[in-house]
Amino acid sequence: MRWEEHYRGAEKDLDAVLKNIGALLDRLPGEAAEKACVAVASTSRYNDALSVLENQCFTLVQAGDPAGAMAAVMSSEYDRLKGLYAQSVAQADAETGRLVGNAKTQDRQFTLTIAWMVLMAAVVMSGLMVLSVSRSRGRAMAMAAEMTKDLRASEAGTQTALAKLAAYRAALDEQTIIA
Repeated sequence: MRWEEHYRGAEKDLDAVLKNIGALLDRLPGEAAEKACVAVASTSRYNDALSVLENQCFTLVQAGDPAGAMAAVMSSEYDRLKGLYAQSVAQADAETGRLVGNAKTQDRQFTLTIAWMVLMAAVVMSGLMVLSVSRSRGRAMAMAAEMTKDLRASEAGTQTALAKLAAYRAALDEQTIIA
């Protein structure tokens, strides 16, 4: 009964996936997460009901009643449950798709908000740097003007001192020639 082993393995995997998705959705806030959680719970519920009928089929095959086994999985109840299962899977897919889409939109909006904040900070910093440079330039120009004024005053004082020195020298030379 290789097909039964295959079924049991797939059944365990599906149960684990449904439980993991349900646990993840339980932790998420919001109406979209609640809707997705309800849809996944419905899928799990219908999967469990189908599993009961499928296990009944395995039991009947092992008991040597293939006609009873076929009747179990070909019944209107089995078809009804398969239809409800398919609907709940489609609903769960749609709801989780919306949830993922909403999360992507929120991530994009958050990223754009951060990008704009960084851009605004860069503009403000650039403006402050320009302001600082222009103030520094103004201070540097004032200092240069002050230093130029001081140098001119010093040059005038030096020229006066040189002129006096030349006059003293000329007077000394005259005194020396007379003497």
